[in-house]
Amino acid sequence: MFIEYKLEDGSVAIVEATEDVAAFMSEEHRTTENKNRQYRYYAPYSLDALIYEGMDYADTDTPETIYLGYEEEDEDERMEKYLSVLSKVQRRRVEMRLEGKTIAEIARIENKDESSVRESIESAGKRLQKKFPNIF
Repeated sequence: MFIEYKLEDGSVAIVEATEDVAAFMSEEHRTTENKNRQYRYYAPYSLDALIYEGMDYADTDTPETIYLGYEEEDEDERMEKYLSVLSKVQRRRVEMRLEGKTIAEIARIENKDESSVRESIESAGKRLQKKFPNIF
């Protein structure tokens, strides 16, 4: 039986081997490839490492602490990040809408048609959805 080896330089070497050796080599190659695929799911740091190795190898972030950290992020900063992608007119109209004003009130304040205000706010929503698809 012949076994093909792919060498580091890209060339292929063909070696003759007995059935037992070929079966062993094939199984070893399969095991190695499986280990390589599994490695990307392996997390070298864990909470258990805290006990044995100390803080250098421990991952103290849990889903709860990550979520709470996100919650602590200033809401005004997040809102500013979202509204910064809008034009001045869209931003002004969206801010008034968030304050609770109706489209008719916004149109009256700006001396514009309700339809143009509505279209502006709708296009702002589409822009936000496009820019932040996971949020809106």
